[in-house]
Amino acid sequence: MSSLIFFFTYLGLREILSEKRVEYHALSITFSHLLNDPSGYFAFIRVDCKSFRRMLSNLVNNAVNAMDGKAGAIQIQLALQNDTVMVTIVDNGKGMSPEVKDRILNGLPILDEKKNRQGIGLSQVRDTLTQSHGTMAIESTQGVGTKIVLTFPKAQAPNWAATQLIVRADQTILILDDDPFIHGAWEARFNQILSSHPRMQLIHFTKGSELMNFVAPLSLEEKNKLYLLSDHELIDQATTGLKVIDLAKINNAILVTSHYTNPQVLAYANHLHVPVLPKRLASKVPIKVIPINNQLALRETDLILLDDSQVFADSIIFRLAHRRVTHYLDPHLFLMECDEYAKNTPICIDNHFGTALDVDGVKVAEQLHSRGFTRLYIVSGSYFDPSTLPNYITLIGKMNLEIIDSF
Repeated sequence: MSSLIFFFTYLGLREILSEKRVEYHALSITFSHLLNDPSGYFAFIRVDCKSFRRMLSNLVNNAVNAMDGKAGAIQIQLALQNDTVMVTIVDNGKGMSPEVKDRILNGLPILDEKKNRQGIGLSQVRDTLTQSHGTMAIESTQGVGTKIVLTFPKAQAPNWAATQLIVRADQTILILDDDPFIHGAWEARFNQILSSHPRMQLIHFTKGSELMNFVAPLSLEEKNKLYLLSDHELIDQATTGLKVIDLAKINNAILVTSHYTNPQVLAYANHLHVPVLPKRLASKVPIKVIPINNQLALRETDLILLDDSQVFADSIIFRLAHRRVTHYLDPHLFLMECDEYAKNTPICIDNHFGTALDVDGVKVAEQLHSRGFTRLYIVSGSYFDPSTLPNYITLIGKMNLEIIDSF
């Protein structure tokens, strides 16, 4: 089994259902899904995607077999409960005997499997659950149906995922997409927001070249008032959405794409610190608007610490016990939320984050400087030549933290 990766649970379930509707189109079986909480659209688990899909496919196939060729219904449910994600497959087939149920739960082979046709692929199901720290429970009544509940630990959203859109009430929203339907969908989402925030604008582009011409004469300050929602694949155009974001130097950008599982797309987006939103979730993603010059809307803190070491962060929090310290393990998350803080807030940034993030602290500071933050500090535990830093960054050695005491 390959290494575990982050997985959009909801989208994975929808993909499986779409495949099964096609596979079993000749049968009188309805396939549906149910979500118990809107936050489930952005619920993540850590699994091997191929194995997870194969596991669900096996379980749905067993549910279809339980219909014995008759009409029926199969539903996949997604529910969140505390720190777990529950995926439930419900059918109204023939059900299973207590003996079959017990053998499945205890990892024993199903007797006369070909006749029962209820144990197909269960060894693969068990292997996938073991690898992803998942569990399985079964409720079944003969003649009524079966409910199989898979439970997984809920994972924190990865740094590349846009789980909300945070815009300022004075920003201009740019939409770049070659599909008119997507423009209409974004228009519908922003209509009510625009009516409540008259200084916000919405401008549509179907070509990357048109957007580039629009931003070319703008100053850095004017660009910081832009918020770009861009498709990646622009049909019959000599560019992509990520290239446009890169060349246009728009700091506030979200890549809205169906290619959110493409490793090359994710790597390029991560290099640009651009969050990625699956296009199928564009109608679901929460949009948060920050009022203009509304100090009450700003988060209150005395120091922001961007460092992937919880131990180091805890030592700073203890050292400044009388002050308010806000800690981010992942700088990408802070870049998404930074406009919620006052521009004169001191920000201490680790020089280099671990291999899991592979982030250069100086690059993060450059982005924050371009967004108007004025008190930026690089914190380094190894030798660092201060002359290599821009004049808006101050160097702090991890063995010489007295300067932080004055914040």
